[in-house]
Amino acid sequence: MVFWSSLAAFGVLGIPITVVCVLVGMHFHAKESSFRELIRFVVIFVAIGGLIIMLCLPAISAAREAAKRMQCMGKLKQIGLALHLYHDAHGCFPSANVADKDGRPMHSWRTLIPQFMEGQALYNAYDFSKPWNDPKNSKLTGKSPYNTLCCPSSKNYRTPISNYVAVTGTGTIWDGDKSISMKDITDGTDNTILLVEVADSDIHWTEARDVTLEEALGKSNGGVTTVPSSNHYIEAGYFTKSYPIPGNIVMADGSVRCLHKPLSPDDLAALLSIDGGEEIDIDQLLEDGEYPLYQRLRWDHVIGLPLFLVSAVWFWYRLLQKPIENSEA
Repeated sequence: MVFWSSLAAFGVLGIPITVVCVLVGMHFHAKESSFRELIRFVVIFVAIGGLIIMLCLPAISAAREAAKRMQCMGKLKQIGLALHLYHDAHGCFPSANVADKDGRPMHSWRTLIPQFMEGQALYNAYDFSKPWNDPKNSKLTGKSPYNTLCCPSSKNYRTPISNYVAVTGTGTIWDGDKSISMKDITDGTDNTILLVEVADSDIHWTEARDVTLEEALGKSNGGVTTVPSSNHYIEAGYFTKSYPIPGNIVMADGSVRCLHKPLSPDDLAALLSIDGGEEIDIDQLLEDGEYPLYQRLRWDHVIGLPLFLVSAVWFWYRLLQKPIENSEA
């Protein structure tokens, strides 16, 4: 009973903990100590050592992930600010791509904002007369702002891949070659998505490609929304388990929001629309996004820990009640 409850409470660590439990009991039994002395020792040991391990190890992991998620949100905030500065300078947001004279997409909207992200030299060096993957432009891909466009939790971190993309399509802020201004967003800038995070993006930051509205709404994915997506997760505690979260979005007002549950196709479509007239409250979606506690609890730890404590105490009590057999004849 001690062994199985220890496994439930501590996982693989339950094996050495069970061994220690038995050795402690045998030690006090050999010294003919009282049960009270044993319990006093165990309480002090658990209070000093056990609780430190139980509480500090999850906290270290939680702090590391929280820092990455905050760094990701900070990068999105910087990009949102750059787009607002572009709007201030030109009276509109950039179009989804920069096309050549024949209308063929050549460059991403991301190539238009370096000068608003302390990248004026990069913007000046970029040759808009040549395609994004021309050798001349490819030499610039390792410079800022590419490192601002990649999430620190991504497997592509510190590469020219962009995890922050637009959703392009009719009725969105990124409607083909149209340039949308604030006054066009009649649904409200605080309820309209500007950018989304994509975890496993393969989009080069200068490439004239983003996520289409059809892809985002999951019309090619069985009706499951594909954005936002991320490698972020809600941290685990001792009694709670971690779970992945969709990730971050940037609203047209420049605010960055973190979603904890995937959006339904209808809600996502409403948030991407600039003038659909849908009544949707992003704050309500965020409030409803948390998984309930009973789904996040690690029931093996919740049940296993008290069972282990009870069974260990019972084991020690029975052991100390047995007299030590005299080996002398």
